[in-house]
Amino acid sequence: MSSHRYRMDSPTQYGLVCCSVERQKLFYVGHCESTPCFSNEGERTVFPHADSAHTAMTRHRSSLYEVMVFKTALNTFNDLSLSMCQTMLKLLVSGEGMSRTGVMISIPQYPLYSAALADLGAVQISYYLDEDNCWSLDISELRHALQEAKKHCSPRALCIINPGNPTGQVQSRQCIEDVIRFAAAEKLFLMADEVYQDNVYADGCKFHSFKKVLFEMGLEYSEKVELASFHSTSKCYMGECGFRGGYMEVVNLDPEVKVQLTKLVSVRLCPPVPGQALLDVVVNPPQPDEPSYDTFIKERTDTLATLAEKASMTQEILNQVPGIKCNPVQGAMYTFPRIHLPPKAILEAKEKAQVPDMFYCMKLLEETGICLVPGSGFGQRDGTYHFRFFSLYTNKNDEISLGYVCDKCSGVLVQKELMGN
Repeated sequence: MSSHRYRMDSPTQYGLVCCSVERQKLFYVGHCESTPCFSNEGERTVFPHADSAHTAMTRHRSSLYEVMVFKTALNTFNDLSLSMCQTMLKLLVSGEGMSRTGVMISIPQYPLYSAALADLGAVQISYYLDEDNCWSLDISELRHALQEAKKHCSPRALCIINPGNPTGQVQSRQCIEDVIRFAAAEKLFLMADEVYQDNVYADGCKFHSFKKVLFEMGLEYSEKVELASFHSTSKCYMGECGFRGGYMEVVNLDPEVKVQLTKLVSVRLCPPVPGQALLDVVVNPPQPDEPSYDTFIKERTDTLATLAEKASMTQEILNQVPGIKCNPVQGAMYTFPRIHLPPKAILEAKEKAQVPDMFYCMKLLEETGICLVPGSGFGQRDGTYHFRFFSLYTNKNDEISLGYVCDKCSGVLVQKELMGN
């Protein structure tokens, strides 16, 4: 967590935090011979804690050999979850023509996934999330996408982002069980991007780890389905994006393939030491018997409560704007509202060779200075238009700030030249 969060006025609180800091410092000093810029010390220090944290979450123990610490400082794509995903994809992608590897990814999707597939020459198999049902995942849609893909490639992997980016949905346990059964039946490698797992807001929603559900479904699945799950310090409530640290756990991977995975990871430079230390703090936070535990829990609870309040406010105010429809924000840090553009706006966008939602976002930027990300960059069903909205605005009066943005969004939608009046 950022050091500024511990600049407390109370000497007592400061002393409690220092107690935990001292514990961490002594641990690192005892396990690390030096502190170079890059190091493999994480294998002896962070790995055990990452393993313990994942075990506590899933209630099923991992081999340390299955947990790998990642960095992205020198990678082509400067994003941690993608770096881990891309590493696994390099092992999976092969073949030519009809035998070329196909990878199933959700639409809307985090666009660097499609970029990674293009970079590796893999075939993108798109499956659409159900916008009318709060961006849920429909197994029948998976089956349809898979059958169509088998006509021109060899599907080998299925990627799930939960909680979702950019859609902010949280998949139910039943949905996850159905996905696991589907992957088992179709012999697909499961890739679970779970980097927003702590950010769950909506009533009735709960994060379910794919690994935990997999092992609770019995030996028929727990010893059969191959799974890679990802977590990161760059996301969730801690949000330490600059350090780009995280880990990947693999389950049921063939031992010979594990050897190749280790080689693939080893050709990169070692992760920076500060990022590894931060990851250790994330997976090994203050424990109930430590003096700073209450302070940590209060800060964590307050942070997540603030994020939940902003998510609810975002949904509520966006839905007050004519021409904009926003699904409930269940988790992560984003919402993906749909915009209903007037016919004249769509026609003008086509005349300018622009995607309509890009045209809208550019109009908004030019006339108000407000920058939104057009939904076409994430993928969407034909004839629908969206934008991604980041719900972490930090103005002193967030509601007024968000209201201002929405007023400007509405103003662009109802302009006379766009409405054709």
